[in-house]
Amino acid sequence: MARRVLVATLGFDSRFQMKTLTQLGSGGDIKGISLVIIVRPSTGDKRAEEAERTLVKFCREILGVEVLVLKVNVLDPPAAIGSITGALRRIDPDDIVADLSGGMRLLIMETLAALLAYKRNRSNLRIVLWAEDLSGKVDLDPKIFSLPQVTESDVKILEVLVRKGSLSLKELASELSIPRSTIHARLRKMVDEGLVSRSRVDGMVAYTITQLGLAVYRVESGG
Repeated sequence: MARRVLVATLGFDSRFQMKTLTQLGSGGDIKGISLVIIVRPSTGDKRAEEAERTLVKFCREILGVEVLVLKVNVLDPPAAIGSITGALRRIDPDDIVADLSGGMRLLIMETLAALLAYKRNRSNLRIVLWAEDLSGKVDLDPKIFSLPQVTESDVKILEVLVRKGSLSLKELASELSIPRSTIHARLRKMVDEGLVSRSRVDGMVAYTITQLGLAVYRVESGG
């Protein structure tokens, strides 16, 4: 069984995927990648074929990682999504890194739909997107595609964490003039939903807003 896989959408250029694999390697994570799944359209010109050959060679000969190439009909979304989810079910990975930087929009959206359908809890799915010029990348929390409902108190807590950074329960209660018991109950729920992270710093439990929490706050506050 493949423990961890990289799913990569591919167009005419393999630089995005090679960059992701190189970064995983520099961090020592490549040892955990047992398979690279390349998703590309079933029809393509010589540039697409060359990009596939380049990436496959890089994976197998340079990194020593096995490759599976999935060619899907992007004009038939149900079939494309079914092909990708079917492959994932057969492989049954524990963790997925998904580089959705390459390929046409239809391919990227179908691959994303398949990933979200397969990893319903989304806890072990990491989505990577590179800028067109490879100047930087973002790691997206998959939960961002279905933001949780929040209360007015939740938004106030998030707003303070945006302004102040990591805070303890006592500090949050002081900032908001809300009973500690009330804030503690909300924080437990917000940690469970991935809006806030909980860590111990110098013996003190501190709460920090997450990427998902920041997205929710921006939506609720209008920017």
